[in-house]
Amino acid sequence: MSGAFTDQGVAGEDTVGKSIGMRTVIKIENNDRHVFELYFTRPGQQETLATRGLYTRLKE
Repeated sequence: MSGAFTDQGVAGEDTVGKSIGMRTVIKIENNDRHVFELYFTRPGQQETLATRGLYTRLKE
């Protein structure tokens, strides 16, 4: 999924009030492991990984 948001300081102090491109990638590796990645594209810069979340199912 991709889009943009007006930064309120999430991407850094130097981008407050500017439009920031963002892209979310959801990888379903198997039934027990999903990876969520959020990428930002700041004005004049290349896309960078902002955060990654790893979700694993607990086996009882």
